[in-house]
Amino acid sequence: MRGAPLAGGTRSCASAEDDFIAFAASVLGVPPERLTPETACGDIPEWDSVMHLRLVMETEARYGVSIPLEEIPALRTLADFARAAARS
Repeated sequence: MRGAPLAGGTRSCASAEDDFIAFAASVLGVPPERLTPETACGDIPEWDSVMHLRLVMETEARYGVSIPLEEIPALRTLADFARAAARS
């Protein structure tokens, strides 16, 4: 199932952010309450370099975006990922 867009529509930014946190938690295999928008790669043991790439691929698939290879190193926090997912 494709996720709802992060921007626009009747959804609030907080709701879209919460939805992205829940999505990231499912990819990382952790409870959503362990994550915040400021959570970064390496902050939790489950988010290592391999999981970072999986999060990139899962974000692209769910939100229908393409994240250029040169931008991947700049994706440090979940907020960074959420912004990338909001691009159309």
